Amino acid sequence: MTEDEAVEKLAIRMFAKMEHLDPTDDFDWDKTAEENWAALTEHNRNFFRTTVRDLLLNRDEIRAAIGENDPASSDVSGGGA
Repeated sequence: MTEDEAVEKLAIRMFAKMEHLDPTDDFDWDKTAEENWAALTEHNRNFFRTTVRDLLLNRDEIRAAIGENDPASSDVSGGGA
């Protein structure tokens, strides 16, 4: 999977979740998220893509959110006994 494909999949997932949170009249619940995504304007699809990319730039917060520690920020001073 390419970077753009991954961003697209995450953007579609975000779009679908947002529709569940605050449904619009344009969302067709009988269609898949991908079909509804295709009906969006390019401007609206770009909003979700840009938001996903912005979130992914916050690596420290992502690592913390998924329970991973950043080795670069761990204490390697060698202090102790």
